[in-house]
Amino acid sequence: MDASLDPSNPHLTGDYSIQPVEWNDQSVLYGQVQDLKKIHPSLRAILTIGGWGFNDPNDPSGIGTHTYKLFSQMVSSSATRSQFIQSVIAYAKSFNFDGIDLDWEYPGDLTRGGDESDFANF
Repeated sequence: MDASLDPSNPHLTGDYSIQPVEWNDQSVLYGQVQDLKKIHPSLRAILTIGGWGFNDPNDPSGIGTHTYKLFSQMVSSSATRSQFIQSVIAYAKSFNFDGIDLDWEYPGDLTRGGDESDFANF
């Protein structure tokens, strides 16, 4: 297991499969998004993974201190990429999202957990 993964942290899975960050994502927020789609049928809901704090080792919320290396580590092998991709597709489908946004802020940035091979691996 990679040092950046902390399975005791409820926000991390211990591997490269995804799970919600907020306690009420699945029980409240995703349902509210889907309710909006019923009112506005042309609305498309995209599941975003990552973001500013996720990629920041000094993130004040504390999540980034555990997650800032994950994208770089995930893309480093075909097995971990496959695990992530399968997990994300299944998760998005199970909550009726219309697409996926991978918000990897700093691929290749060594100060943010990146690696020189990030672009080639991604």
